[in-house]
Amino acid sequence: MQQAPKLKRAFVVCLFAITLASAAFAERIKILTFNILGRQYGHTETNEEWIGSISSIIKDSEASIVLLQEVGKEAVLERLLEKLGERNWEYCYSPKTASCPINLTNAVLYDHNKVLTSRGDVFHSDFSSQYPFEKGNTQVIAFSPVNERRLSFLLVNVHLSFNNKREEDFKSLETLYAQQKWLYDTVIIGGDFNKPWRELKASNLADAVIDGPNWKFDNSPLWTTLGKNGKKAKGISLANDYDHFVIKEGLVRLVEGSKHPFAGRSNKTFKSIAAGEATYTDNNSYHKGVSDHLPVVITVEF
Repeated sequence: MQQAPKLKRAFVVCLFAITLASAAFAERIKILTFNILGRQYGHTETNEEWIGSISSIIKDSEASIVLLQEVGKEAVLERLLEKLGERNWEYCYSPKTASCPINLTNAVLYDHNKVLTSRGDVFHSDFSSQYPFEKGNTQVIAFSPVNERRLSFLLVNVHLSFNNKREEDFKSLETLYAQQKWLYDTVIIGGDFNKPWRELKASNLADAVIDGPNWKFDNSPLWTTLGKNGKKAKGISLANDYDHFVIKEGLVRLVEGSKHPFAGRSNKTFKSIAAGEATYTDNNSYHKGVSDHLPVVITVEF
C-alpha cells in the first residue's frame, strides 16, 4: 500500500516528460514551391484566369511561405496579394538584371503572422561573390517563426539554369549549403532545380534530400513537369522530376510533404487537375491556364 504515492509521482514525472517532448515541436507551417511560368501564354498580371488559378493553389495549399519561380513583373505579386488578402502577406522579389530576363525572376511570399525575416533581410546579392549563380535570381532569406524568435532557419529559393551553366550553378548551391548549414538551425532549399532526384541524392546535398513514399510512385521519384502529348490527347501527362525540397533538419524538422498535393500520386496520366474554380483535363489547357510545372508542398514543425 505504501508504493502508491511513488507510482503516482513516477506517472506524473513520465507524463511531464512526454509533454515536454511533444512541446519541443509545437507549431507547424507549410511551404510551397511552384514554377508559375510567368510571361508565357499571356501569363501576366492582367490574366484573370492565370492569377486566379495560382492564387487558388496557394490558398488551397495553406502554405505560410511560398517560393515562386518565373514570376515575371512585380505587378504579378501585387495581384496575387490582392487575391490572398485575408492574410498578412509580404514578399521578397528578385528584380530583372542584365543576366536575368524578366520572365525568370523569383519571389518569396510569406505570412507575416507566421514568420519574420531575421538577421535583417538576407538576399542573394549578399552572397553573389561567394556563391555565383548564372542568372542571379537565387534568393537566400533568413526566417524566424513569430512564436519562436530564438530559432532561425535559412530558406533558399532556387531556379537553376537549364543550359551548360547548370552544373556550375549546382556547385554554388552545394557550397552554399555546406557552409550555411552550420550557421543556422535548419537550411531549407526549394525550387526548380532542373535536375532529377537521383542526381541530388548522389550530390553533396544527399544528407538533406527528402525521401519517402509521398515522393515516389512505384519506387520512382514523382514527376513534376508536363510531358509532351498531342494537343487532342486527354489527361495530364508528366515527364520529369525537376522540382524539389532539400531540408537539413535541426530545430525545424520535416513532418510530411507531397509532390502532387492536388492531383494524387502517379507518374502516368491524371484525368484532371483542379485549381480553384477551373478544372484542366489536358496538358494544353493546364499549360495555358496555369503552368508547365506542378506545385510541391512540405510541412515543417518547430
